Amino acid sequence: MVTTEQKNKIESIWQAFYNGGMSVQTTIVDQLCVLMYLKMLDDKQSKMEASATAINEKLKESLKIFKKGDWENPETNIKIPYDDLRWSNFKNLNAVELPKRIRDYCFPFIKNLTKDNSDVFAKFLSDVSYGFDGKQEVLVKVVDMMSDIDFTDNDAMGDFFEHLIDGKINGQFRTPRHIIDMMVNMVQPVITDYIIDPAMGTAGFLIETAKYLKLKYKKELLNIDNKKFFQTEQFTGVDTESVMARIGCMNLIFHDSLHPDLSTRSLLIEENNKNYINKFDIVLANPPFAGSLDSSTTDSNLLAITNTRKTELLFVALFIRLLKIGGKCASIVPDGVLTGDKNAFISVKKNLVEEQKLKAVVSLPANVFQPYSGVKTSFIIFEKTGNGGTDNVWFYEMEGDGYTLDAQRNPDPEHDDCEDVVKRYNNLDKEKNRTRYDKSFLVPIDEIRANNYDLSFKKYKQVKREYIEYRKPKEILKDLKKLNALYDKTFEELLK
Repeated sequence: MVTTEQKNKIESIWQAFYNGGMSVQTTIVDQLCVLMYLKMLDDKQSKMEASATAINEKLKESLKIFKKGDWENPETNIKIPYDDLRWSNFKNLNAVELPKRIRDYCFPFIKNLTKDNSDVFAKFLSDVSYGFDGKQEVLVKVVDMMSDIDFTDNDAMGDFFEHLIDGKINGQFRTPRHIIDMMVNMVQPVITDYIIDPAMGTAGFLIETAKYLKLKYKKELLNIDNKKFFQTEQFTGVDTESVMARIGCMNLIFHDSLHPDLSTRSLLIEENNKNYINKFDIVLANPPFAGSLDSSTTDSNLLAITNTRKTELLFVALFIRLLKIGGKCASIVPDGVLTGDKNAFISVKKNLVEEQKLKAVVSLPANVFQPYSGVKTSFIIFEKTGNGGTDNVWFYEMEGDGYTLDAQRNPDPEHDDCEDVVKRYNNLDKEKNRTRYDKSFLVPIDEIRANNYDLSFKKYKQVKREYIEYRKPKEILKDLKKLNALYDKTFEELLK
């Protein structure tokens, strides 16, 4: 949890950029990512060196990022001592020497880490350039402000980084963390699952899943093999934007997933997704809405499920393809996917109902994505079977998520259905007796077929209409006549 002191420091760092004339959010985040990574590398090596010294040992060279001797810049062939690349040794340099050290040596050093160390973050830095030219004083101030932050506590730094980027990346359709947490608790991943978000953004779904696993399987993750799997193979994230991939990568590293499999590509294109098909146990996502692809570049296997250019439908088809048999998916979708009556909409819904096992449709509150979007959304949960299995689909209509449904999104704990959703979904046997007047109920597959695979909550909900008995018209007219007579009498008195 980010403390008030940390929040103040984060806001001060942002303000330092703005005060120095740097206001483009993505540029600021890029520069902070590099600086934070430099600080983290130095802090972690310092911690390992201190631990080795405590037992009268020296840290092995193979474990060091900053080794003995000199590092040679492959771009200029100029050498510099590794020690001079460490945050602790350059943080106090002046406004002339510090920018030169970071621009000419530290940036190239970070970018080239992947060549020797298979560094997962370095591969996303190819398009990041030094951004403090003419802004030397800003760099000095930011380095000074970051110098007293400990970057060795991954959980604390994960929260720190999430708050740092929260709401700062314009145009990103950010999924609220409590909604993600609810979905993860319904899917219930285990420590052996391969997990993917094929539209990861800042990696919110992967982060919350990592938190869930670390909490639920704390003892199991003490096992070396389990820990290695968690840190290197378990999480896969894909995004089409390099900025988002970079931020997502940094976010995962700070949450102890040190070497996630991250890439920048579109998995809707066959050439890009061939190594991902039938590989995953869990898909968690909030894919782009209202996008459109050229059918000539779209994976033909996806078009076989839904012949469309609409990305919101193609992503659902992609999820089916990504999963192993028995794998589970939880994804947010715009309500148009659930209600659409064109062939492309019906075909993808029919696949979920008839060829997979559609388990749940949860209608989210109308403005849950404010202030980013007012699009009405739901999320679906299904299991890939390849041979059907849907008998009843569970529907739930959330009236509140614990926050006001306006642009401010202030806490509103009196209207919070999140816990109830998870509890009911994990006890579906108890939902059999619920009526269509309730907030949740089961709908048999035959009824869904009869309604042409409409998957909207409102299609099946019944509304209790309150019976109100009004007075008879003759009685009302009689009273009106009395009122008119009183009016005439009073008006005559007024004229006198």
